[in-house]
Amino acid sequence: MATRLRATVALWLALLLTACSLFPGPEPVGLPTAEATPTTSPALLNLGTPAASEITLRLWLPVSFRADEGSPGGAVLRDRLHAFELANPGVRIDVRLRADSGPGGLRDMLGLAAGAAPEALPDVVALDQPSLHAAALKGLIQPLPADVQPEESAGWFAFVAPLATVDGRMYGIPFVADCLVLAQREPASLDPPQWKSLTTWDDQLHLPLADPSARMLLLAYHMAGGELPASASSLALDADELERSLAWLRELEERGVLSPGSLQLATPELTLLALQTRGRGAVTSFSALATATRSRSGLSGSLPPTPSTQASTLVTGWAWATTAVHGDRAQRATRLLAWLSDAEFLGEWTHAQGMLPTRQGALAAWPADFLSALAGECAKAGEVQPSEEVLVSLGPLLNRAARQVLLEGASPHEAAQAAAAAIHP
Repeated sequence: MATRLRATVALWLALLLTACSLFPGPEPVGLPTAEATPTTSPALLNLGTPAASEITLRLWLPVSFRADEGSPGGAVLRDRLHAFELANPGVRIDVRLRADSGPGGLRDMLGLAAGAAPEALPDVVALDQPSLHAAALKGLIQPLPADVQPEESAGWFAFVAPLATVDGRMYGIPFVADCLVLAQREPASLDPPQWKSLTTWDDQLHLPLADPSARMLLLAYHMAGGELPASASSLALDADELERSLAWLRELEERGVLSPGSLQLATPELTLLALQTRGRGAVTSFSALATATRSRSGLSGSLPPTPSTQASTLVTGWAWATTAVHGDRAQRATRLLAWLSDAEFLGEWTHAQGMLPTRQGALAAWPADFLSALAGECAKAGEVQPSEEVLVSLGPLLNRAARQVLLEGASPHEAAQAAAAAIHP
């Protein structure tokens, strides 16, 4: 069986590369990394020369959230920032763009500024989950005051607090999120299909089995009963539960449901592109599915497949954080955090961006359609994905186990035992 799969991978890739020129995939929105982006830009809100008594708040944004027409929700954010200036006379907002990640990205530039030019640090910065965690541990951002911390009692979803909490302290206000979903080319129920039902499909399922972080594999392991490690210091894999998830992959492959190209698909955007080319379903991201529905009808979605009736998905996201320590500047920065966390604004902005909102009031502002219904299911079942350190450690092990089963002829039992032993030999 592994020999047959190896023989078809090359053919599948050739077909996909040909189809890419005919069926361009969705433009990545939000979480995907920006390439060849400027590390700085002029202020986007320019109301004239600041007076001596004015305070200029520096706001750093990833390019994918820029407050201009180049971002899906750019005009919404631009208007919100302008309204803050009008509501706070004497305060100006200087918006600077940074790459989403990588060299010259937000995380790198934050560390460089802290060491070389502290006066250039942003008062407010948008950070993704891994960057917020790293910045908090390095003391680059400040814990939030108690009066602005998101709480479930105020309509914030349950995944919000863990997303921005480091060592028991909350360092940010999450404003957009993303998660894994199952996209299908035909109308389907919002209820996640069970693993067994997918093995009877008459067309292909695309899975991101080349994702370096192996998030889909980690979710499958978790839904099979495995516990998500809380930190890199508590790494462990239950061989029995991992074997169960690997056995499901083997059955999908044996029945011809798993697409041969799955072992080459590293991102949610690629799995969705593969689905637009051929196949019945793909495990992708909510943001990729939301973006695709703008130009392609007929797509539906649900939470990822489950071995039982329990539904779950892994959530990540972006949060507003501040570096301001004390004084009037810190108070104004905190006020801006709260201003940008307003439910009505978040509803309009997240819908425009095609990303999950972080509070119930924001979701209530969405039009009533399958995307808003799916977003509600994701919010209820979502669990924050493990830290970057955990993903970096477990990702290669899980990917290796999958390749052993699907390409090298190893049994699910052998591959699971090897992965578990690699953590604590």
